Amino acid sequence: MRRTNASEQNFEQYFLNKLKDSKCTTKILSIGEQTIKEQLYHYQIMERHGPSLKLVYNYLSKNIPITILCLMAIQTLTCLEQIHKHLIIHRNIRPKKLLISQSGSEILLTDFKYACRYRKQQNNIFLNDNLRSSSNKRFLNKFSSLNQHLEQVSSPKDDLESLALIIIYYGGFAPILDIKEENKGIKIKKLEQIKLTLLSELQFKGAPLEFIQFYNGIKQSCVSDYPQDYEKYKLLFRKLLNSCGYTEKDIVYPHLQIMKQYNNNMKVIIEEQETQAQMDSIDEDHSLLRKIKELDGKRYHRLISLENQNQNTQKE
Repeated sequence: MRRTNASEQNFEQYFLNKLKDSKCTTKILSIGEQTIKEQLYHYQIMERHGPSLKLVYNYLSKNIPITILCLMAIQTLTCLEQIHKHLIIHRNIRPKKLLISQSGSEILLTDFKYACRYRKQQNNIFLNDNLRSSSNKRFLNKFSSLNQHLEQVSSPKDDLESLALIIIYYGGFAPILDIKEENKGIKIKKLEQIKLTLLSELQFKGAPLEFIQFYNGIKQSCVSDYPQDYEKYKLLFRKLLNSCGYTEKDIVYPHLQIMKQYNNNMKVIIEEQETQAQMDSIDEDHSLLRKIKELDGKRYHRLISLENQNQNTQKE
């Protein structure tokens, strides 16, 4: 739920409907408006999903293993490939917009508030102004591409460059992007200057070669180079996974491990409760028998004889 104008809500709904058959976006179950204290809010009810990359990053004390980052990169590349095939640019790729699905088998993109459609004509990218092409300055951040800082026409390259910066930064190899500045305008300007003069081999010291190759490959591509070679980029991360002795199927996101452990613990608790219930039932039977024996002897014998008569009758 958030305060936003109706046009932004309609644009986002348009893109989500356009991508509803793909497995790369959150599924919207219901949308509507609600007035709270004379303020109009728009709400969305989405299907349940896992945490965002930002939550995973904080949960792991800002120390995400390389293997998790590789899996995240491969799945996000698949997601971006599907979105770009629909001629849609997200334009605001950042960690909290990347959600892990419940199964952990794919990345889901959310928040298409600033997305736009584009078309390619004679090796040039054109935005569809009929939908909207709002200024990049509304959502610039440390993971924005250089072209976005320079107010250039948005393209699929911007989404891929943002992904490259996220992977490198969350791997702990880009502290240069940490700007401590209260004034957001000054902070964005400093980030722009850093990205203008950035040399990946120098600034991203310690980063795996595959991370550097991914970033340089995106930077050296042209805006009109679409479709990009997504499979080539995925192979870089698969190669890095293999060098670590893993494949994609071997990697499990941390929250899935926690859920698995939780389910195992719940099974143990349920089994213990069932065993205790059985023991309580046996104790109740024994206490009932003792109470019967405490009755008057004659009445007790009558109960036994009555039971024997019933058994004999059944046999006959």
